[in-house]
Order: sequence, then C-alpha cells, then structure tokens
Amino acid sequence: MALIKCPECGKDNVSDSAESCPNCGYGIKEFLEREKRKQEFQAKQALFEEKKKQEAEKLKDELDRKLSEIDNMPYPKKPASSFREYAFDSKVNGGNGLLYATIAGIILSAILAVVSSICDSSFFTFIFVTAFILLLIVWIPILYAIIKGDYLSAVALYESQTKDWESEKNRRKEHIISEYDTYATNMANYGSRNAPLIPTPKPSNQLKCPVCGATDIERITTMNRVASVAMVGVASGKIGKQYKCKKCKHLW
Repeated sequence: MALIKCPECGKDNVSDSAESCPNCGYGIKEFLEREKRKQEFQAKQALFEEKKKQEAEKLKDELDRKLSEIDNMPYPKKPASSFREYAFDSKVNGGNGLLYATIAGIILSAILAVVSSICDSSFFTFIFVTAFILLLIVWIPILYAIIKGDYLSAVALYESQTKDWESEKNRRKEHIISEYDTYATNMANYGSRNAPLIPTPKPSNQLKCPVCGATDIERITTMNRVASVAMVGVASGKIGKQYKCKKCKHLW
C-alpha cells in the first residue's frame, strides 16, 4: 500500500488501495486502473513505434542495396554474333545438346544403313534409311524452327534492353521504388511490410428457394414425378423439376 495525492481535490496521503478519496469521493481505484491501462498502452505503442522504425531502416537498407545492384548491373551480353554461333554454342543455347544428338543420329543411321546394305539385310536397311530420311527431312526443319525462334527471341530481348540502357535501369529502379513505397505505407499503417489478408467469406452451399429464399427444401424424387404424371398427366408441374419449397410450394 502506498499513499498518493488525490488527482481531483489534491488531498495528500490517500491510500492507493482506497475505492475513493475520503475528502471528495473521487474514484481512486478507477483512476489508478485507467492510469495502469494507459501506461500499458503507451508501452505497447512505444514498442510498436520502435519496431516500425527498425523495419523502416531495414527497408531503406534493402532499397539502397537493390538500387545499387541496378546501378552496377553488367551490360547485357549479346546472344551470339550469328544464328550459327547461337545454335552450336552451349553457353548461349542450352538446347544445343538436342542439335548434336540429331546430327549424331543422322550420321549413325546413314552408317548403319550402308552397313545393312552391305550385309544384304533389307529389313534393317529399310529401318535405318527411314530413320535417316525422317531425321534429315522431317526433324531437322522442326529443330531449326525451334532454335531459330529461340535465337530471334533472345536477339529481340537483347535489343530491347540495350536500346537505351540507362532508361532500362531507370525503369527497373522505378519499379523497385514503387514496390518499397507500398511496403513503407503498409509499415506505417499495419506495422509490417505486407497488408493483412482479409479472409474471403466462403460461399454457402445451402440450397435456397429462388422465390422466397427459404431453406426448407424438399427434393423431388423420380418416384414423385412418376406418381404425379400418372395422376395428373402431362399437366403435372413436377415434370422436369428437381426441388420443391415447403414454404411457398415453388417448384424448380
């Protein structure tokens, strides 16, 4: 127990465990509870602000580092000086293994076709000659079109990036700055770089009457429809219907 001054009338030596001031009746207990909650809130707010400050500094450091990386980006390397170089250079064309495999298959099928012909094996000669023709006439043009398309795409990308290299770097900087502006806004509002996700309400799967909205629904069985048609004939309202509302009797 401690003695305090009444904040209302200023009387000294009021017990902090008293319900109220004995002089003016001011609620000492409620006042101290409010002060305690206020101090706790201020402490949490101070921690929150300190966290925001640290995160803001971290964001700034990240932004500066990424902008520096963009400033020091190496000039894009040209895909190749020619299509032929691109097609056979594994450093720029990761799919050239397929090209080499195709060339090896053409040479191997030609050799085996000749060997089979010398050995008078008409069946194997036909197989290897067919493989040779398919690889040379059918597959080579397809492979050429694939690699040519990759080459043209790589050249177009290189030209678009190097047409104005400084503008390309500035564009990337603007994108990064815009991204970090969003992070900073979220940090100021929510205390984290990402805004909290708002849960999407799940759609209700409960069947409702399209007329009155009631959920007291009855399924019309096949037997019900047959019985209704047997009694009423083609005038039956249940023909082609699946559900019946027990409240408004609507069928659909």
